[in-house]
Amino acid sequence: RKGNDGDVILHCTYAKAKEILSRYEALGMKKGLIKIAGWINRGYDASHPDIWPPEPKLGTLDELKELMQFRKQWVMGLHDNYMDIYDNNPSFPKGVIRQADGSLMTGGFWAGGQAYIMNYRDSLQYARRNWEQIKTLMPQAMFVDTTTAMQLYQSYEKGNEYTKADDLHYKMELIRFFKQQGVLFGSEEVADFAIPLIDWFENRHRRKAGESIPLWLLVFHDAAFCMRYHPEPKEYPAWLEDMLYGYMLHFFNGENFDEKYFASTFHVDQWHELIGTDEMISHRFLTEDNSVEETIFSSGKRIVCNFGNEKYADQKGTVKPHNYIITT
Repeated sequence: RKGNDGDVILHCTYAKAKEILSRYEALGMKKGLIKIAGWINRGYDASHPDIWPPEPKLGTLDELKELMQFRKQWVMGLHDNYMDIYDNNPSFPKGVIRQADGSLMTGGFWAGGQAYIMNYRDSLQYARRNWEQIKTLMPQAMFVDTTTAMQLYQSYEKGNEYTKADDLHYKMELIRFFKQQGVLFGSEEVADFAIPLIDWFENRHRRKAGESIPLWLLVFHDAAFCMRYHPEPKEYPAWLEDMLYGYMLHFFNGENFDEKYFASTFHVDQWHELIGTDEMISHRFLTEDNSVEETIFSSGKRIVCNFGNEKYADQKGTVKPHNYIITT
């Protein structure tokens, strides 16, 4: 990715990524979804929508293709984005939303500098254009950032007017386009409009003791997988919340990645494999202090998670503090 001075900050080459995946395999990882981010021209969040060619400092195109075919039983995906565009890229400003006063709508300030927000009618055209190159990498999945994270927008550009209804329509068309290419599709946060097409969401769900009711999951658990960004450290293992909610685990491989901890979480994957496509049919607090919670899934599997400091017992078993029990 780009640093403040415009130089590439090199975190991981394609060759190193392949070595890392080999270590995961040696640790016991048998299945998984791998998302390659930062592969685009000039690195992560730096050149959307003009992403091709891939950043050469990460390695050759052949090395990237080889990485994308690492293991057939692993789903290999790519990160992309069709909401943000940067003023230092050739396609700018085509597709940028115009506000009522005629000004360009700005977004965040990322590695590429000041981002501007695009309408998804034009975003879809960029996605179709880019796919002609992306498909040569043979991805099995595409994570298209922000598509399901932001509210609906409208644009006042003369001759290219765009309503919130248009925004919803073309976001769905973008997802549909990628699905028609035979890949899995994921995006950020959650949005009910995407449920008919999307495969997974990456969100920031946090449990607040005695308050958090998993309403989204009670409605949509069987419709799309969910995983969480950066769970907050607690006195109990972060994965205990993921098991309660029936989430997949999500890891970023950074400089301080703890491979020992990673290998200790495979039991969460095994649980998700059992209930990942089930409906969540019940959620209950089981103690007066709300420190013990239960979820039940449509296959009949039940998990009780003890977030408290005292053991919990019922007719089906005893749950130690900061632990869980699975029953049917």
